[in-house]
Amino acid sequence: MTLGIVTTGRIGEIGRVSNVSKKLEGISIALWDKIFDLYVVLLLALPGIYYFKGLFLSILYVLFLIVIFFLLIKPEYLESLKRFPILRSYPQLVNGLKAIERKIFIVNLLITFVAYFLVVFEGYFLGKAFDIDNFFAFLYGYPLVMLVNLVPMTIAGLGLREGTAILLLNKFSIPSNVAFNVSFLIFLLNTALPAIWGIFAMYLEEIKKSIYKTDVWAYLITLFGGFLRFYKIGVMDRHYLE
Repeated sequence: MTLGIVTTGRIGEIGRVSNVSKKLEGISIALWDKIFDLYVVLLLALPGIYYFKGLFLSILYVLFLIVIFFLLIKPEYLESLKRFPILRSYPQLVNGLKAIERKIFIVNLLITFVAYFLVVFEGYFLGKAFDIDNFFAFLYGYPLVMLVNLVPMTIAGLGLREGTAILLLNKFSIPSNVAFNVSFLIFLLNTALPAIWGIFAMYLEEIKKSIYKTDVWAYLITLFGGFLRFYKIGVMDRHYLE
């Protein structure tokens, strides 16, 4: 996620294959994560398509989702991708896509659906924090915001995501400042904070080794002990703190 947050479309998350021996197959398997994200967001966008565009377009949209679903679960269809010039030169990429069994595909799709559906609830509860109690606004509007967020145009989707949230949620009389704050807070909680932790996670072993080679633990224990001592004295005599 750290690599993803500094790349358009969060494509940097494919960097997770750096510790995999078979890089090309690993890239394909990592791409499944993006495929799951995209398909589930398209699925969750269905209520919004119906709300904004009507029944006829919604039916066509459902047919499109059904066709895509059967293409994804049929490995023989994936084999036809080798006809493309780049994939013809690197058949390992297609083999990696075919490595996902149907049961694993369904399970991961369901997990991804639950995760993204929780984001809708997350937006709703954040909206309530700003005195906006409209679940259907987030059910219809926010999946479309997530869909736009997957478009690889800006770094981490900044600006594009917030602008789309303002535009769509305004249709439900949600003020632009609330739409902006909710969208940005979801990004902060779900993406930015894990990415910040990822910076330390990538270098955790090096950090631990450097700590063990220094006297930093002695200093930390001294500071912690001093704080406890000061706190104890302060509790015993509040005038001391004053």
